[in-house]
Amino acid sequence: MTMTRGLGGSLRKTPTEMVVDGRFPFRFAIASLAIVTTIVAAMVLYVFYSYGVMRRLHAEGIELQKLAITILYLEEVLTMSARMAAVTGDPAWNVRYRQHEPTLDGVIARVRQLVDDPVALKAITETDTANATLVTMEYRALEWVREGRLAEAQALLFSDDYALQKDHYRQGLQELTASIDQQAGLAVAAQWRYFFLVVVSLIAVLLVLLSAWVAVLAVLRRWQRALLESTRQLTLQATELSEFNQTLDQRVAERTAELREANRVLTLQQQEMARLLEEVRISKANLERQNKEMVHRGEVMQSLLEDLHAAKDRIEQQAATLHSANEKLQSLAALKDEFVAKVSHELRTPLTSIKEGLSLLLDRALGAITPDQEDFIKTMDGDIDRLADLINNMLDISKIEAGRMRLMRSRLALPPLIQSLIRSYQPILGSRVVQTEVAGAVPPVFGDSNRLLQVFTNLLSNALKFTPDGGAITFHMEQRNGAVAVAVKDTGPGIAPHDLPKLFQKFSQVGGHRHGAPRGTGLGLVVCKELTELHGGRIEVTSEVGRGTTFTVLLPAYTDQIALAESFKEQLELGAPGEDEAGTLITVHVGDALNSGQAPDARQAALEHLAQEARQYLHRGDIVLPLEPSWVVVLAIVDERGISAIATRLRDKMKAGHAFRFGAATYGRDGSEAEALFRHATSPQGQLALAPKPAGANSMTPGTRT
Repeated sequence: MTMTRGLGGSLRKTPTEMVVDGRFPFRFAIASLAIVTTIVAAMVLYVFYSYGVMRRLHAEGIELQKLAITILYLEEVLTMSARMAAVTGDPAWNVRYRQHEPTLDGVIARVRQLVDDPVALKAITETDTANATLVTMEYRALEWVREGRLAEAQALLFSDDYALQKDHYRQGLQELTASIDQQAGLAVAAQWRYFFLVVVSLIAVLLVLLSAWVAVLAVLRRWQRALLESTRQLTLQATELSEFNQTLDQRVAERTAELREANRVLTLQQQEMARLLEEVRISKANLERQNKEMVHRGEVMQSLLEDLHAAKDRIEQQAATLHSANEKLQSLAALKDEFVAKVSHELRTPLTSIKEGLSLLLDRALGAITPDQEDFIKTMDGDIDRLADLINNMLDISKIEAGRMRLMRSRLALPPLIQSLIRSYQPILGSRVVQTEVAGAVPPVFGDSNRLLQVFTNLLSNALKFTPDGGAITFHMEQRNGAVAVAVKDTGPGIAPHDLPKLFQKFSQVGGHRHGAPRGTGLGLVVCKELTELHGGRIEVTSEVGRGTTFTVLLPAYTDQIALAESFKEQLELGAPGEDEAGTLITVHVGDALNSGQAPDARQAALEHLAQEARQYLHRGDIVLPLEPSWVVVLAIVDERGISAIATRLRDKMKAGHAFRFGAATYGRDGSEAEALFRHATSPQGQLALAPKPAGANSMTPGTRT
């Protein structure tokens, strides 16, 4: 380090020496910069924080105002639903009330979470109290509506007490709204004052810091000049060091070359030694491997002997495991069917609500909609219909596979059923034609009209998907070998022979759809097959590529014997007998109530009318059948007292009941077949002796059972 002597013999350091000694204010500059950055960042963050608090308070105020409006709206909806239910007696208003009442409770609970002002809390408490009173009165009125006491329900919902509670409710809601507005205004005003003070403080601090930085910059300029001089001196020293470094590099290069040569010789020697060591290692490894192979062969022979002894035991264990797994699979299949049934049932309710909401939108009950919105809503509506069909099909299949599908069968003529189906499809046929062909007299069948309509609806929908515009679909009906055959033929593209076995597999779809037609779920034909077989029939299919496809449903023709046997079998399978109860066949001879001179069709209609009249006085699980020439048969699961109660009720309640003769037979005791039970019930041994009707006694309400 060089030193210069100034005036008076004092020593003065160069700028470089001064920088090295630490006189340049690096620490001061860094510390100042850190402090300024920290203060400014803190104040800026607080500004943003204050702004966020104001936005949150404003948002909470808006949310509280919206919640107050929602409370008022929901209360009006509940009041209107309760009063409409009381006026009309329509249970749909009760359902609507039950849907909105939990929403009102949730909104009031949300307001309680948001408000902290005592006045607002008092107002919401008063509102909640009035709401609880109103809900109690409305629940009471709805209960009266269900009991048919409409006048009492109307008197309660239009009473002065109800109006007074409504006034208390509105007054509490007005006080709540006023308190919310006042609280929100005060909070925002206070936050704005804090925000203004913070901004003013930030500006003042920035001005002070700016003055300090002006002084720091002046010091930095002086030391900048000193640094430039130091840099010049350092450049000269660097030049000298560079020359010395070149000389040193030359000497290092010469020595490096000598070391490389020595290292090459040493490397060759090491490689030779490594090769010799590798040969020794390989020889040793070969000897060890040969020894291990000999030992392993002995162990393998011993293991093979042990495996042979254990093979029989393992096979027996595997057989037992497979048997257990098969039982578990059967249990899981039953559990799957139950799960599908429960899930399908739980999905129906939300789909119905969505469907009703879309219908309101399409009807513009909630306001005008644009054409694009209408198309989008119609698409959603169609998707919901397809999803509902899928759920219904899955539920039907689950019921059928689980043996829980109950058919409400009766004597049924198929031509009128097909005609009504075709009329319902007329609006969507377009240029396609649906026609019927009836070959001769088609006898009736013993079937469930709703389920058979479901079968033919699925077949018609399936035909429409594949029939092009201008095509034709034909329903051909005829009697065939004691059965009724209904063939549904289309003029679509047809189905390839190798695809025909796939038609009745779940979720299987074959063939090409008509352009623009919605795709199905792959369950419709499965449901058709299962429902047809449940009726004791079968379904056949024939197809020719390029010409169309024909599905033929074959159902047994109606006879009294078939109707009686199938109904009694179904009653035994689906009934749940209690203690001392059994399957019972009760006969009612109604010949004296019929006109012997009537034509056969008129006599049959009169007999069915009597059966229909008897149905309304029986339990809905009982089965009623009209049997020619003059019998009405009741199938029920009852005990001895129940038999007498049913016969007495029919005698006392039906118009011509005093002229009827009753008989009964019990499954097991009097026979195990329906025909044998009918013979016993119509014989003298099966006749019932009923107690005379007491004078002035009131008849029982339809649908009740003692």
